[in-house]
Amino acid sequence: SLSPALSSDGKWLAYVSYAGGKPDLYIKNMETKQGVIVNKKGMNISPAWMPGQAQLAASLSFSGDTEIYLLSIKGKVLKRLTNSWNIDVSPSFSPDGKKIAFTSRRSGTAQIYIKDIESGNIRRLTFIGMNNTSPAWSPDGNKIAYVSLVDGHMNIYIMDINAARDP
Repeated sequence: SLSPALSSDGKWLAYVSYAGGKPDLYIKNMETKQGVIVNKKGMNISPAWMPGQAQLAASLSFSGDTEIYLLSIKGKVLKRLTNSWNIDVSPSFSPDGKKIAFTSRRSGTAQIYIKDIESGNIRRLTFIGMNNTSPAWSPDGNKIAYVSLVDGHMNIYIMDINAARDP
């Protein structure tokens, strides 16, 4: 099991498990231990809870390409959040839940993007590094920490999203 994510109220846990032979997403209530398994065809990975909501984003590949979807607490697909010719993974909601940062290879290499969920506008944040991944928002929503491979070295960087500068 990997990629644990707790809901903002601490009542729900989502995680990925290979218990069934492939990566599936488990969503469990922490009190009742009841839950669901999202085991669509392909990969079901990288859960991230929407702040203050009983919804989460996850990367699913049942459509043939790994895209990010919004799911209900019961594992039902509510909305497709990304649509690209290449992988979209590692979703991370802004503290207000209005934006999502994610990793995409739509430019050819793994880069960090931000999507405004309401408008649908997508903005690329990173331009340096061959493998930028695992975005995490600061509590004030002004910065994103991420992992990047630059000049053969894997490090963690922090970017002011308004300045949009790379390491």
